Amino acid sequence: MGEPSAEDERELRILLERAVPRLPPPEGLLGRVRERARRTRRRRRTAAATAAAVTGLAVAGTVLPGLLREVPAPVPPSASASAVPGPSEPVPAPAGTAWQAPHAGSGVRFERVAGVTLRLPERWQALEVPDDGRLKVAARGFVSSQRLTPYGLPCPVKSPKSCLPVAALGPDDALLTLVPLALDGLEKKIEQPPVLYASDNPSPGCRAIQGTREYSGLLGGTPAPYTAVSLTLCVHGDAPGTVEDVSAMVSGADFGKGTVTAPTHTPTTAGHPPNEQ
Repeated sequence: MGEPSAEDERELRILLERAVPRLPPPEGLLGRVRERARRTRRRRRTAAATAAAVTGLAVAGTVLPGLLREVPAPVPPSASASAVPGPSEPVPAPAGTAWQAPHAGSGVRFERVAGVTLRLPERWQALEVPDDGRLKVAARGFVSSQRLTPYGLPCPVKSPKSCLPVAALGPDDALLTLVPLALDGLEKKIEQPPVLYASDNPSPGCRAIQGTREYSGLLGGTPAPYTAVSLTLCVHGDAPGTVEDVSAMVSGADFGKGTVTAPTHTPTTAGHPPNEQ
C-alpha cells in the first residue's frame, strides 16, 4: 500500500468535516467569552498606562530633580508678608539698660540728645545716659556693635574709660558717642550730608578701650537749648564695613518734623575738619 497523496488527504478532511456535526455553543458561552476578552483588554491598557507613568516620573526625576524634591509648601499671604519686617516706630533709648536692634533699620530715639533718632544695624545696641548737673556733664547717647553696660551716676573721671559703657572694643567693633551741644556759632560747621573726619591720633578715651582709629563730626539738631549733636566714633581695627554702617546711620538721622535732617545717602569720611586743613 503506497503513501497517501495530497489529494487523498484533502478528500479525507472533507469527509471528516461532513461526518462530524457543528454543535451550537452552550447558552451564554459567547457572552462569557466576550466579557473575558473585554477584561483582558482593560488589564492590558491599565498595565500600559501605569508603565508609561512610571517611566515618565523616572525621566523627570533624572532631568528635573528640583521640581520633584524641592516643591515648597504654599505659604499664606499673611505669613509671607510678616516674614519681612517693615519700618518700625523708633523706641526711646533706655537709660538703665542697653537696647538691642531686633533687625536692620530698627529706630531708636535719644530724647536727651536733641531727640535725634538713628536707625541701627541688626543686633547693634543703644544706651542713653542722662546729664549730671553736679558734675556739669551733658547727657550722652551711645551706639555700639557690641554689648553696652550702663555706668553709675555721678561718674567721677578716674580714668579715660571711667564713664564709657564699653570696657574694651573687640576686633572690628565700634562705639559711637553722641553729645548735645549749644549752637554758639557751630551752624557754619554743620555739613549736609554729615562728614566723619578721621583723627590723626585717637583720644585717650578711645585708646583706653583698645580703639585704633577715631572719627568726629557734627549733626544739625533741634532749636534751643541744643541745636547740634557732636559725633565721636572709636573703632578697633580696620573695619571698613563698620565705618560704612555708622556713616549710613548718621546720614539717616532724624530730628523730627520741622527740624534740620540729614539726607538719606551715605556720607563720606575725610582726613580733617575744614578748620584744621
